[in-house]
Amino acid sequence: MTAEPPLVGGRYRLDSRIAVGGMGAVWQAEDTVLHREVAVKLLKPELADNATFRARFLAEARHAAVLDHPGIARVYDFGDSGTGSTGADQEHRPFLVMELIHGQSLSDQVGQGRTLPPADAARIVALAADAVQAAHDQGIVHRDIKPANLLVTDAGEVKITDFGIAKAVGAVPITDTGMVVGTPHYLSPEQAAGKEVTGASDVYALGVVLYEALAGVRPFDRDSPVATALAHLHDAPPPLPTGVPDGLRAITGQAMAKAPADRQRSAAELAHQLRYGPGTLAGGLPAAAVGGGAAAAGVPPTSTLPNEPVAGQDGRPWWQRSGLLLAALALLLLLGGAFGLAGLLGSGDDPQRSANDPTGASSTTTESPEPTPQPDPTSDPATQDTTTDVTTTETTTTQTTTEPPGVEVVATDYVGREWKDVENQLEALGLQPEKVDLDESTVASDPALSELVGSLDPEQVKEAVLTISPTGAVEPDSEVTVGVYELSKDAPEDPGNAGGEGDDKPDKPEPDKPEPDKGGGKP
Repeated sequence: MTAEPPLVGGRYRLDSRIAVGGMGAVWQAEDTVLHREVAVKLLKPELADNATFRARFLAEARHAAVLDHPGIARVYDFGDSGTGSTGADQEHRPFLVMELIHGQSLSDQVGQGRTLPPADAARIVALAADAVQAAHDQGIVHRDIKPANLLVTDAGEVKITDFGIAKAVGAVPITDTGMVVGTPHYLSPEQAAGKEVTGASDVYALGVVLYEALAGVRPFDRDSPVATALAHLHDAPPPLPTGVPDGLRAITGQAMAKAPADRQRSAAELAHQLRYGPGTLAGGLPAAAVGGGAAAAGVPPTSTLPNEPVAGQDGRPWWQRSGLLLAALALLLLLGGAFGLAGLLGSGDDPQRSANDPTGASSTTTESPEPTPQPDPTSDPATQDTTTDVTTTETTTTQTTTEPPGVEVVATDYVGREWKDVENQLEALGLQPEKVDLDESTVASDPALSELVGSLDPEQVKEAVLTISPTGAVEPDSEVTVGVYELSKDAPEDPGNAGGEGDDKPDKPEPDKPEPDKGGGKP
């Protein structure tokens, strides 16, 4: 007689593991009480006694539970696996029960050379921005928007997951003061500098996601997490491919502006621009006519912008229709830089944009674009113009969801930790870690690595992991190269700060601890 599978929390039967990550694993499960499919996320046994990770796990449950939006994965239950569980698993591990999402993460569709058609990229990021705005309306900043946390369903909808490091405005932080949280590749400049995180930080991350979907690569991908974070703070992103429409290029550039005040004023405004075009707000008014700058000092207020599809009634996206050219040109002139004038004029220069340029604001105000076409009120906006986009997304999902899930390797889960611990964790994930010893000259020649080594305590870490490659979705049984430096040696002098600490240097970002795993289908 076959024994019944164990029940977690006395009611959830684990059927198959969907994915694994730095904090735990997500399982497809059955709620034996309500007889429905659910996703159960279990914290790793080795982290179950860690107060910080238990607090993040509970924070994820509470944040998601108060958000009622179709673009945010719903949370059904939270508990301890050792309470009421049956079978062999009696360990006290926190678990989170969410809706089961049939689809795949955006990270399975973009990056590493893979791109989306501009219309699909704009539609998906617009839907994600809608959900981000819903969180902002409740005073919650996500702080870790990235493709792995955006799940695209089989029906073409978008669900945001993983509120483990989200921050409620005014709440006591879970992390230490000044600690940088989030994934370096999608980190806003203010996060990299250790400054206050607001809704504008999520807008920046959405801009980076849009960039990656259009370019097929991340805008900043340096050799170490510290170097990547500093690139967000100081460097201009490479120009987008020439095939990206100018208006979409301008929207992406504005979302990725270094100063929060130069970005879209809210996630809702970003979503609206992706649907209507740059330089417009509800009703087709130019953005500068309503007021410049961004509400970056706090979470933006509730927006009433409509949820129109990217494509118009003629089935074409807004950048293929007349009437928005003046708005696009006005915003391009206002932005300049790699995303604006370089894409329009073919120039390789990178002029800096002034946040208070009255000339740019004036030109936008006086040269108002023609009103943007409004959806037909007699037709259903949910089916009016989205046929092409949904079909494309469904086709992509059909081709990829049958593949076995890869292992998500995030550099910040491992950098700065003891080599043996990292080796054991990677092997537990089904990967083959390959140790590469880094000598003093290698570390000394890289300011980012030198800075990282200087931040580590030799009493706590003997053989420190400084680099790991590849990252992202990695096939099981793949070899992962891990760069290791022995801290018992004399730490190399930081060549960029040989004379002591400089007053004008930004606070260095600290390597993040293991990143919260993806929910509702991705850990």
